[in-house]
Amino acid sequence: MELEHSERHTIRFIIGFEIKKDIYPHERIEYIMKNETVLDLYCGPGGLGTGFSPYFQVLDAVDLNLDACNTYHLNHPETLIHNKPVIDFISSTIRKDFDGLIYSGVVGGPPCQEFSPLNQQKNYLSTRAQQLDVMIQSIIELQPNFALIENVATMPRKFKDMAVKTLMNAGYKVMAKIVNASFYHSVQARHRWILTCAKKKHVFPQPDKSNIKIAKSILTDEVSEMTMADSVRKGIKGLPIGKWVALPGQVWSGYYIVDPFKPLPVIINVMKNRLIKPDRSGYLSFNECKMAQGFPSDYQFFGGITSRTQQLANAVPVELAESFASAFYQSLFATS
Repeated sequence: MELEHSERHTIRFIIGFEIKKDIYPHERIEYIMKNETVLDLYCGPGGLGTGFSPYFQVLDAVDLNLDACNTYHLNHPETLIHNKPVIDFISSTIRKDFDGLIYSGVVGGPPCQEFSPLNQQKNYLSTRAQQLDVMIQSIIELQPNFALIENVATMPRKFKDMAVKTLMNAGYKVMAKIVNASFYHSVQARHRWILTCAKKKHVFPQPDKSNIKIAKSILTDEVSEMTMADSVRKGIKGLPIGKWVALPGQVWSGYYIVDPFKPLPVIINVMKNRLIKPDRSGYLSFNECKMAQGFPSDYQFFGGITSRTQQLANAVPVELAESFASAFYQSLFATS
């Protein structure tokens, strides 16, 4: 969704820090005491928030990316968006404005770029790499009943072990596994590392391998926003489907011809790596990729095409998030 400059400014003001001045802390605390609420950290465009919203009230969402915050606001106007670093939100907003505020749950996917196999220049001392520790310390400080951390499966073991040990030492029941999103009702065979922790008991939904979605379920006749070059159209003619491949004469395996009868690969930035329709007529459209991530058809993304595709690539698949939200709700709050 493209907005004019004046509309961008308006939405930036709506979701900015200023909106908190219209919210009375006592009213918020009273609301929290009557509802099961969630804080969504590193929220991106709202993959986790959309998955958790059928079971919980996502009260606050925090992200440094302005376009992602605008996307979240467009689709979740009931959630208060904070466009700032997570550490600033935790250290200032919580302590000064809403002293005593308690969330039922804290969820988030700290930046994964430094742990991604696509990153050839990893820096584990960077600010982005340190956000996992910020997420863990936020959980410890806020003391929610449960929490979820999502990241790439390739995160080094020392970081995974640190997260598990730190939260166990804080008194939580912790489980952490690498999951395949296609076993949690997503159409993607997306492998992610997920940590869950809860005060009462271990919570981690079992995978469901009995009803695997296939790519055909999200394919449409919609034409992609990206034009396929004649050289690419010619080069893909003899290439196999269902695997990342390079064009003839190239070494970069950046093209994937979709097998309609299998789950999709991970949805990454389609401006950088190309997902091609099974009939090789063109690339998957943004809306097809959006459906593959589990977002509703009317979910609006803010920003230019490059920003929107990167937001989409960074999002947690909605069905994956909803599977964990359901497990938390059933385990901790549902009454028989």
